[in-house]
Amino acid sequence: MDQQPDERARENPEHDHVPRHPSASALLENSKAKPFAFGILFVVYACMMCSVPLLARYPDQASQLLRLSLRFVNDWRLWTGVSTLAVVLAIGLVVLKRRTKTPH
Repeated sequence: MDQQPDERARENPEHDHVPRHPSASALLENSKAKPFAFGILFVVYACMMCSVPLLARYPDQASQLLRLSLRFVNDWRLWTGVSTLAVVLAIGLVVLKRRTKTPH
């Protein structure tokens, strides 16, 4: 009973290949993570490159759009409403998930 944790891990080969807390580099070594991360970066870069000519062509409208978006970001009432809605939706999803698991 007084085996060390290292000895227990050596005796059980299932736990040898699974790290408890994988590092960021270990997560990126996953074959699915690299293309997914590259795809996200590529889409963000493409959106930026598409918006630059439009912003250069219409600078007045771009500045108005920026001011309007910053007005929504700074408005605390909008954020309280959105966060309240998100909490209510999350609670609703948890309740629905628990109802589907319980036998009738």
